Amino acid sequence: MIRRVELLIIGNEILAGNTLDTNSQWLAQQLLERDLRVNQILVIEDDEELIAQAIKGSMQRQTTLLITSGGLGPTFDDQTAKGLALAAGKKPLLNPQALKMIKMRYKRLKEQGLVKTSRMTPHRKKMALLPPGAEPLPNSVGTAPAIKFQINSTIVFCLPGVPAELKAIFSEVLTPHLATLTDQTVLQEIIQVSIPDESTLAPLIDKIMDNSNGIYLKSLPTPYQTRRPPRVVITVSAPTKTEAELLMQQAIKDLQQSITAHNKRSHWKRMGGKNKTSDS
Repeated sequence: MIRRVELLIIGNEILAGNTLDTNSQWLAQQLLERDLRVNQILVIEDDEELIAQAIKGSMQRQTTLLITSGGLGPTFDDQTAKGLALAAGKKPLLNPQALKMIKMRYKRLKEQGLVKTSRMTPHRKKMALLPPGAEPLPNSVGTAPAIKFQINSTIVFCLPGVPAELKAIFSEVLTPHLATLTDQTVLQEIIQVSIPDESTLAPLIDKIMDNSNGIYLKSLPTPYQTRRPPRVVITVSAPTKTEAELLMQQAIKDLQQSITAHNKRSHWKRMGGKNKTSDS
């Protein structure tokens, strides 16, 4: 079972402000939908020693699931695999399965006219240098395989930093892996509500969550000037799909009833606390 989840975002371009980190936000949302709440997000440089230190620190915090983003490419500053190996006290070796994935990928790219040659250059082979015992995971969008590796009780998934690649690998490959790490069924729905002020909506949400187990609600703020109805994300988790569906129905019902009651109270106050009728 997963007890602690952390994200490690690797990239000099992020720390320099040249690239906006959207990966951590997207990953946190996806994990929450699967009843895996992120406990910490750390952004660090493309540096082998720093990566190893960050992974070791995560292990010391007894993290059971660590997902990294970035640093798997062919350039000199892509150091994630090296850092992962260093954290495990091992030396990276050429992984035959990863090399095969890379060869097949470049062969298809050559056939599509997207690269001039499919030859395995040293920089391309670099992407197949993994810690001994690591499992390469297919990348249907880019060229660098993702990595699955376990150090003691910490399961590490290393994903590319390019958002399109990260999202594809997470959806196509990681999702089945993660399903084996939790015994909960997680459902999520987004509904519009009729209270435009998030500060007014917040206590209603808090009350529902305080009185319910397995329900997580979060409002999505909407700028006042847009005049669009705000939305609430409802996430529920339960041992079975049937229980989760019933919990979702109850959460939606509770929220709607709470909002209806609030709107009635507000209307009553605007009316001065009494019914006003026109003179006949």
